[in-house]
Amino acid sequence: DLATVDHRERSRLVSVSPGDVLAVKTPAKLGEQGIDVTGKIWEPPFPKIINLQVGPGVELIEDGLKAVATADGQPMMKGSMLVVAPVYQVKAVNLETGNIRFKGTVMVQANVDENMVIEAKDNVEVAGSVNAAFVIAGNHISVRKSVVAGKLQAGGEAATYQTILTYLRQIPQLLTAMEAKSNMAREAMQKKGIQEKVSDGYLIKLMLENMYPQIGKAINELVAYVDYDQKKLDDQVQELIVFLQKAFTGLGPTQLDFSQLGKIKQVIFQVIGKLQQLTEVKANIEVGYAQNARLEASGDVVITGKGCYNADIKAGGTVRATGKPGVFRGGTIIAGGNVEIGELGTPTGAATQVTVPKAAKITARMVYPNVIIKIGNFSERIQNHYSHYEAWVSERGLETSKKNA
Repeated sequence: DLATVDHRERSRLVSVSPGDVLAVKTPAKLGEQGIDVTGKIWEPPFPKIINLQVGPGVELIEDGLKAVATADGQPMMKGSMLVVAPVYQVKAVNLETGNIRFKGTVMVQANVDENMVIEAKDNVEVAGSVNAAFVIAGNHISVRKSVVAGKLQAGGEAATYQTILTYLRQIPQLLTAMEAKSNMAREAMQKKGIQEKVSDGYLIKLMLENMYPQIGKAINELVAYVDYDQKKLDDQVQELIVFLQKAFTGLGPTQLDFSQLGKIKQVIFQVIGKLQQLTEVKANIEVGYAQNARLEASGDVVITGKGCYNADIKAGGTVRATGKPGVFRGGTIIAGGNVEIGELGTPTGAATQVTVPKAAKITARMVYPNVIIKIGNFSERIQNHYSHYEAWVSERGLETSKKNA
């Protein structure tokens, strides 16, 4: 049925991994005697001995009878040698080439067209632009020109887990603060003689709604992130996310008591420890320009050109806009390290948000009104136009340095 054919899945590109069998030699056997039409007996010629010849990325085993890959890449013949090339080069990625899935590095000389997919076990380098396409790499991604309405994910599974970590790390500290405040709330109710009438669950729900809405917000954003691409997660991670959604949203908090919060924190810390092991790969993204794009990296994200418009950036490391003017106008940044931007926000006040951990710093040469910055559990909405803006957290809380523009 032509209506159901996906013409993007037409690539015949073959790639292999270490241990894959590439060629098998069957030992020659001596032929049998024959008789010609005159009745003369003919002896069979002695078989020619031909050995398998291998080059980079291939080795011989079983006394030279079998050739197996020792590296990721594309198997091919170079003269009489069987090799595995670690890099696949293609002029462009479009309907003519089909989607590219390669166990190595992919280098694209021009553009990646709309709705196309590149999946590489190692790096992806695009000399042109990525237009409404999806690029995923186990390591670094570089796009020299622009990414428009596309998605890049560097680090593969590690990038996904790094983003989940940024949400989970917000919750234990907030739960600890809520536990501490609960004692004060109980004392106040005791003085009013209503302590027995208010259950732990009801008090937890009130505190989540009025004092610690960040907990529900972080959980809802985490669930939305996981659901967006129907991500396949480690079972323990998936179970925790489902539990947090049920326990801390809707009527779920009414079924809790304060004695459970400590146990919940322990489980969160266990999963955080597991995720830290799963996110050891630090893969970076480098692009010239991004618009209406999603950039997700287990390492750093660097914008080398004009900047970003309405972008969603999630980075396990730093986010830097190093070009001129190096803008980030509209959208969100969630980073595991420092964020350095040339111009943050827009003169018209488009919603722009930057979130980093407590130990990180946010700097911008220029910052505009309606930008929200979050550092750890502290936040600020910028009300005016400033230059030379810096924000960090000290023992005194959130601190900023800025000049009126």
